[in-house]
Amino acid sequence: MRHTIEEKRKMRNQRKKRKQHQKSQLKRAALIQDAFRDVKAKSDQQRSIASTYYKLWKRSVDVNKKLQTKLDNRASNNKVTQLNMSSSSTCTVPVGITTIQHEELEEISNESIGNGVFGNCFLKKFIRLGITVVEKQLIDSTADMLYKEAIFMQKLSHRCIPLLFGVQLDKKPISLIMQFIGENNQSITVFKLLFDPLYQHQASEMSTKTWLCICYDITDALDHMHQRGYLHCDLKSNNVLVAQNKGYLIDFGKVCEISRPKAKKYKEVYTHIAPEVLKGYPVTTASDMYSLGRVLKAIGKKISSTILLQLANAATDLNPTKRPTLLKILTMLNAENIHS
Repeated sequence: MRHTIEEKRKMRNQRKKRKQHQKSQLKRAALIQDAFRDVKAKSDQQRSIASTYYKLWKRSVDVNKKLQTKLDNRASNNKVTQLNMSSSSTCTVPVGITTIQHEELEEISNESIGNGVFGNCFLKKFIRLGITVVEKQLIDSTADMLYKEAIFMQKLSHRCIPLLFGVQLDKKPISLIMQFIGENNQSITVFKLLFDPLYQHQASEMSTKTWLCICYDITDALDHMHQRGYLHCDLKSNNVLVAQNKGYLIDFGKVCEISRPKAKKYKEVYTHIAPEVLKGYPVTTASDMYSLGRVLKAIGKKISSTILLQLANAATDLNPTKRPTLLKILTMLNAENIHS
């Protein structure tokens, strides 16, 4: 039986649709497989990091128990267990937060490796564990503010977020003691790699794949925060560290709960803050996405990456409802075979 021209046309269209569907299914399966491999790789990596720091953590806990007895005896001096920064009220160290004495921190350099409105960061040797750490000294901060940031860091444990070792309350300014992320006693931010002339040679030697991996890391860290119900509220290139071809999200001084968003009217324009937030609207996951988009755009321009610029343009859409999800960004970056 011969088919009519119309029937042949329909049959061709049907075959074409079947092939397109099969191609789509294969592509989807490949993406799922890639995502699965990536999750497994990240899980293995995080397990390795956990193993590395477990013994140090256990030593820290054991030593801290002994120190706590001594610290309790010094409570009358109001140095550790209670701190009165601005009034007659007292503030007790939250459960789970390790206290570190000032004498346990040996100065490596008096030169700040990072500074901001709320504090300066210095390299110290943590004598108790015999490792290099970062002491983030909080300027004019109360104990409550210190504990808030410390608690957030503990809750947000992630492969791309520095570990918190404890808090130092003996000497002003009070401080957070954190994992040092860097090489040769230097911490390098994305901002430095993009704009500081001293780091342009190093930046020029970084491959596009490395930059995409860094973008994936900070997106993954931000997604981790959102999944746990928190907003970063201050994501910018100065708050992203780069070490051993990995990206790390830092500075949790402005973190807030998604269910209890903050809002304020800004007198100045900050390019990393979403336009709606500058106007006084509350922060949201979409405003964090906008900030991420600004970082992606800066990197995309630096390395002339089409995919990063496309993602950045979508993430910085003036309409918050049109900005993509973090999962979408992760999927698109993963599709670039960055982990192969």
